[in-house]
Amino acid sequence: MAAVLAAALGATLLIPDGSDGAGSPPERPPVKADTARSGGESLDEKAAREKAMRTGKPVEVVALRDATSTTHALPSGKFRLSTQAAPVRAQVDGEWLPIDTTLKKTDDGWRPKATVNPVTFHTGKARKKSAKGERSSRGYARIPLAKSADGQYTDLATFTAEGRELTVGWPGELPEPEVSGASALYKSVLDGVDLLLTARDTGFTHVLVVHNAKAAADPALKKISYQLSSPDLSFSLNDKNDVLTVKDPQGVEVGGSPSPFMWDSSGKPAVTQGEPARDAAAKAGGTFALTGLLGPQIGTKRAPADASMTGGGTGSAVLSVAPDQSLLTGKDTVYPVFIDPPLYGKTAAWTTAYERYPTTSFWDGANFNSGTTEGRVGYESTTGGLSRSFYRLTWKSSIKGATISEALFTFRQTYSWSCSASEMEVHQTDDISTATTWKEQPTTRTHIGTKNFAHGWNSSCPDAYVTYDGKSIAQSVAANAGETKLTIRMKAKSETSANSWKKFVAEGASAPKLDMEYTRPPKEPTGLMVGDKPCATSSYPTYGKGNLTFAAGSSDPDGDLKSLHFQAWRTDATATKIVDSVRSTDTAGKADVVVDRTKFVNGKTYHWIVKAVDAAGVSSTWAPPGVINCGFVYDDTAPASPDVTSADFPEDDGNGGKWSEKPFGTAGKFIIKPAATGGAGTDRFYYSFNRESYIPARSVSVADGAAGIPLSPPNAGPNILYVKAADSAGNMSVTPTRYLHYVTPRDKADAPGDVTGDGTPDLYVIDATGDLRLYPAEPNGDLHSSLMAAHDDGKAIELDADEDGKPDYGYHWVDSTGNNPALITHNGDFTGGDGVQDLVARMPDGKLYIYRGDGYGSVDVSKRVEVHMPSNAPATSSLTQILAVGDITNDKLPEVFATVGDALWVFTGYTGAAFDTAIQLSANAWTNRDLVSLGDHDKDGAVDMIWRDFNTNRLLLRHGKPATGGAGTDLLSLASAANSKNGIDAQYGTNWTTAVIPLMTGSPDVNKDGIPEIWAVTGAAENGVVRFYPGGATVHAAPSVVITSDWRTKKRLG
Repeated sequence: MAAVLAAALGATLLIPDGSDGAGSPPERPPVKADTARSGGESLDEKAAREKAMRTGKPVEVVALRDATSTTHALPSGKFRLSTQAAPVRAQVDGEWLPIDTTLKKTDDGWRPKATVNPVTFHTGKARKKSAKGERSSRGYARIPLAKSADGQYTDLATFTAEGRELTVGWPGELPEPEVSGASALYKSVLDGVDLLLTARDTGFTHVLVVHNAKAAADPALKKISYQLSSPDLSFSLNDKNDVLTVKDPQGVEVGGSPSPFMWDSSGKPAVTQGEPARDAAAKAGGTFALTGLLGPQIGTKRAPADASMTGGGTGSAVLSVAPDQSLLTGKDTVYPVFIDPPLYGKTAAWTTAYERYPTTSFWDGANFNSGTTEGRVGYESTTGGLSRSFYRLTWKSSIKGATISEALFTFRQTYSWSCSASEMEVHQTDDISTATTWKEQPTTRTHIGTKNFAHGWNSSCPDAYVTYDGKSIAQSVAANAGETKLTIRMKAKSETSANSWKKFVAEGASAPKLDMEYTRPPKEPTGLMVGDKPCATSSYPTYGKGNLTFAAGSSDPDGDLKSLHFQAWRTDATATKIVDSVRSTDTAGKADVVVDRTKFVNGKTYHWIVKAVDAAGVSSTWAPPGVINCGFVYDDTAPASPDVTSADFPEDDGNGGKWSEKPFGTAGKFIIKPAATGGAGTDRFYYSFNRESYIPARSVSVADGAAGIPLSPPNAGPNILYVKAADSAGNMSVTPTRYLHYVTPRDKADAPGDVTGDGTPDLYVIDATGDLRLYPAEPNGDLHSSLMAAHDDGKAIELDADEDGKPDYGYHWVDSTGNNPALITHNGDFTGGDGVQDLVARMPDGKLYIYRGDGYGSVDVSKRVEVHMPSNAPATSSLTQILAVGDITNDKLPEVFATVGDALWVFTGYTGAAFDTAIQLSANAWTNRDLVSLGDHDKDGAVDMIWRDFNTNRLLLRHGKPATGGAGTDLLSLASAANSKNGIDAQYGTNWTTAVIPLMTGSPDVNKDGIPEIWAVTGAAENGVVRFYPGGATVHAAPSVVITSDWRTKKRLG
């Protein structure tokens, strides 16, 4: 029995000459594939294609190379993928080399030079132990084999299956082998019995040679046991067909063995007339020269052997093979007798189904031969045997979406019954495995072809290649379905005629192969747009508004997308293209074409399509998909400006005397209707406060406008609502309606820190994505779900409509890399007059800004004002902390405290664009401190300061003194402990390390007791939950958890 021991996973093949010329196939052992050493520049598909088109020569896509397949880029811009049913190369020490099964000496024994699944034939001697458990050479582990009931096992062979090692042990001692080419012969392992191992491309074959009747009578041949041992593989045996399976820890099959088999030497090899019956190994003479090593031949007596296993399901098992004694010791038996308990790895990819032994597996040629590796087809009348052969072809990378222009199967026939042609069918089937037998054949699928031929009988019809057209099946399986595997069956059309019997090379460079020539076109364009509206294939919209921009995007699997080809025409004049333009794509694969309005006629319907084109001139299909087109009606007539009224915010009477009943910060209804004259066709209204900016986010339907839309004017005092009418084509009124109205100021200002108008301070946060969010608060410190807190004249700046992970507006509160977040704080009405709390921010550009609050919890970034500083102030780019503290000097203007390294500063007298005064309170120690809050803890009318000391990890309380005259706070009393009211800094809280509290901010009074509070983000020990610390006169109160999600990714609080 020819055993194949190979490791896992097949791939794609280098092809032989595909002509139908005659000639003998290469000699089998040792295998040396007829390809050059596989070095070369590691090119991907794009680079290889560019080089092929530039040089006019095929260029290999080295990145797609594997053991069984090769892909070339062709000068035409196409690709050729060649895959075979057997490896042509193996990766050795990171380098691809041609298959070479010639054995060479190593420390552990003998190893082939280059095979897919490395194997070592051991010397029969005890192997050296490697130091400190290291592997001996090239990754072969020392796997100790335990004694069985039959005695001590000796390591025979070690091979690798899917990167995991398996060792086969012989039940007794082994001699030093004799080596010839790819074979190692262990003589007299039993009296009159030799053991021959032969390296193959995916592993090795194994056969016991029983030379005579005396040897056959040895009781040791009643049952031959082999030890199977692996640290991380397991073994099991199928009782129905005696198939051995080897699985990894995840239960995935990585190897195994078909049914054991045996045969005698009574047969006669079937070879082409005039050719020798023995292969190259026979030149060595002796056992090497036995023709029976070629497998069962015409007239051979043969029989399956029984198999059993102990230790199944584990990594230490014993596989026992019981030869058929009637054949082994029969009166008519011709010696030698060959016994083959085979093993294989997952790379093996072909088999033969044999009717005479319907439950026996002949996987990878096992049991049929060990030297010629030939698949068989048809009826062999001498033995009454009927055969079918199956091959699995695989390739590394999917070519889904490709167009196959040509595909060819090639088979090398080496023998026929005669030179009279007979028909052979080739079909696609389901996959094959070690369990494939005559009784268990895969389901037949698509018929590939039938041909009539005969080669390999004599010189009149010598060995030759046979080809079948594979274009249709390659398109279906590889291109349309995107599969990377195709299994085929070779079957005689007449399975009762001896003339149908054929043999084909199954392994090596002449193994069955499939060549596929294909192109991979660009992807059909997507994202088809006219202006800001997507392609419509029914219920056509109306476009207008001047010139039209047609846009789309695509990509190319080969990375060489070049352009998009746009076409547009009027539906009642299809012969004339008003657009027929090829536009180069940008780096994102997008392109557009602007079409002048003069090309269109009002009221007419137009169709348009677009396709992608690559650098080789290969095109995608037209988009939209199928036979439909994008369509629209053109109309560029704009409606008149609309009528606007509001009872809540009446229009100015021209004298500035009409003020709203509703105060600033309260929404009211504005009623908008199409103009009585010229308003026909109005579809939507677009509006904007105080400047003209018309965006979809600020638009309403005609019905909503007539019902009244609730709007909140952004300022106290005069406001202008600009409104335009637009039709369904997007044409807007030439001029807007200008609705001037005056908004009554609030009767009282917002409470310190309150930006939602409920009297409770709220929390601003720069979150992990760099966006400003508002968390409205309750008096108990609980925080609500966040709200977007920044906009540009009403347009949210954190929207990510294209979902690229970055705001469409661009980063604002962080720098362009998403880092260096702004310093933020809010406590006070800096812009004055509206009573609304504003946000102070030192931005990533190093400048200090006031962001005016809009009265609804947000800030309008378009209205920010850069703050100018006194001449003695530090550069705003050097600020390390800022804290807005409201008006603590009783000058009716808010102040800001700040640190610059070790220095503590206060800026006072802000008057709308600049601070009047900058005072350095301290020059020492503030590098190791955190400003937390300022507020009146002891109710003496002066604010006190809470700060964190990193040296002691405490919160400290410094009491301020009332200013002279009792109004406001003496700022210098906050400069140092010595200057303070009590002359010391009192302990306010402990265990405030940065590990426990990495991020925090103080807040004006939240719980209505007049004392500031703290929100703090916890560290890893508490998984980043947010605590609320109520303030106290001398110490803070016990905290409560107000947010249970992890806030450690937040960038700033303020």
